[in-house]
Amino acid sequence: MEKHSDIQVRMIRILEVVERANKAIAFHKSFKESDDLAIKQYQKLKEQASKDLFELLAELGVSPPQEVAA
Repeated sequence: MEKHSDIQVRMIRILEVVERANKAIAFHKSFKESDDLAIKQYQKLKEQASKDLFELLAELGVSPPQEVAA
């Protein structure tokens, strides 16, 4: 079995955070009266996770597309 590098493990964890945040956002939007505070908090979590992911990609020499970087 191939051992994953530290960066790969961190990237997978970040992607899992994004996936859970997406599910949580959908859950909170599914109610007649959505929980706007919770949705905003999960969106912030996703934004931070995206920044963390881009930092890891930069460590690998990968730059985000310009429309994402702006």
